[in-house]
Amino acid sequence: DEVQRLPGLFAVLRGVIDSAASTFLILIAVQALHADPLSKSLIAAGGNIGLLLTLWLAPVAARVAKPATTLASAMLIVGAAGFAAAALWPALPVYVAGSILAMACINLPIPLLTFAYQANYAPRERGHYVSRALVIRVIRGQAHPHPAHYPAAKRDAPLALPRHAVYQD
Repeated sequence: DEVQRLPGLFAVLRGVIDSAASTFLILIAVQALHADPLSKSLIAAGGNIGLLLTLWLAPVAARVAKPATTLASAMLIVGAAGFAAAALWPALPVYVAGSILAMACINLPIPLLTFAYQANYAPRERGHYVSRALVIRVIRGQAHPHPAHYPAAKRDAPLALPRHAVYQD
C-alpha cells in the first residue's frame, strides 16, 4: 500500500540528509573551502536553527489558508535552493549561508508534517508509522560511515570534487 510505504521512504531520505549534514557539508567546507571554526559551527547549527524557527512557524502556518503539506513542501523547495546555491557558487560565505538555509528548511516543516500525520492517520496507526520512520532514519544515518572511521590513507586523501566546485583564489 502506497500510504504505508511513504513514511518509510521519507525516513530513508531523511537519514541520508541527516548523515550528509553531519559529515559532508562540514567536510567540503574544510577541505575545499578552508572553512574557519565559525563557519564550521554555523553549518553544524543549521538544523537546530530550523528547529528554533518552528516556534515562529506554527502560529504563522495556523493563519495561512494553505494545507500543511503545501507549506512543508514549499520550505523543502527553499532548502533545495540553499543546497543548489552552496553547490554552484564556490565561495565560503555563499556555501555557509546555503548550508544553513538548507538544513534549517529541512527541520522547519516538522510541526507541519506532524499535523499532516494527525490529519491523515488514526492515533494507533500514527504511532506505528512515526516510530517505524524514526527507526529507519536512525539505522540509515548509522549505516553511512563517518570519515573518522575511514582508513588513514583514504581519510587523508584530498576530497574528490568536480573542478568547478573547488574554490580557487
